[in-house]
Amino acid sequence: MINRKPSLPKIKEKVFVICEGEGDKIYLNKVLNFYNDKYDIKIFPSNSVNLIVDQLKKVLKVNSENKYYIFFDIDGNYKRSINKLINELKQEGISYKGKIFFVNPIIEYLFIINKINRHPTNFLTKEQYAPLIEKYFGIKKYEGTIKQYNEIVFQISKETFELYINNVSTDGNIVPSSTILDLIDEFK
Repeated sequence: MINRKPSLPKIKEKVFVICEGEGDKIYLNKVLNFYNDKYDIKIFPSNSVNLIVDQLKKVLKVNSENKYYIFFDIDGNYKRSINKLINELKQEGISYKGKIFFVNPIIEYLFIINKINRHPTNFLTKEQYAPLIEKYFGIKKYEGTIKQYNEIVFQISKETFELYINNVSTDGNIVPSSTILDLIDEFK
């Protein structure tokens, strides 16, 4: 009789994503895991674009050997937002080797494009996107709460994501745009 040792579960490499807010975290957790089966993805929201570098520093203190990425809303101004982030990293002495990914202008844009093929262009204020959130997700009085984010992301399927996401521009100078597909490619 052959005595076989049980195989140990394969340990997945940890990868860290620093993002801006809870909505980003909930959305990224869902869509990245549509395509991921080899990484243990940990997503850390900073709760403000101004705190991304602080959150990255916290992660690096404990996990400096792992891959890490930044994903954030650039709020309609690509060059200014990216340059500001890079300068903050330099000021803090962080030699950032990862890639920076974005959504322009805000995460709600990525929510909406999971429901429609055309991409709204007037999308910088809550007054502009709240009616679309209500129309496509049934959420009245959208305030961007964690409960509302969860309700929205629950309605996003891999099929609808794949149906509409390829129409998204990756040129940060265009509003709306995003490099979400580039981030996903890192996990395939």
